[in-house]
Amino acid sequence: MSEDCENQHGNRPGAAFLPAQVKRLNHWLPSRHNAIKRLWFGKGGRKLAIHMQCLDCCGEDVEVVRTCADRCCPLWHFRPFQRNSGP
Repeated sequence: MSEDCENQHGNRPGAAFLPAQVKRLNHWLPSRHNAIKRLWFGKGGRKLAIHMQCLDCCGEDVEVVRTCADRCCPLWHFRPFQRNSGP
C-alpha cells in the first residue's frame, strides 16, 4: 500500500478522500464506485472486500475472475462468480 493511502484514522463518512484514493477510484467503472467507497469507510464486509479485490486483480472482468487459475492466491477458494458444481 502506498504511503499516500495509509491513514491511521481511516476514512470517516463525510471526510475528504486522499488524492491517491481519488486517483484510484477513477480507474474503476462508475457502477462500482459506491462499493469501493463503502469499503474505504469500513462499511463493507469480507465478502464485498474479496469480491472487489478479485475484480481489481482481474481488470474488472467477471469472466476472468470466474475462470481464475491462480491457485496460489489466498482468496482463490473465496472468489466470486464461481458456478456451483453440484446440486
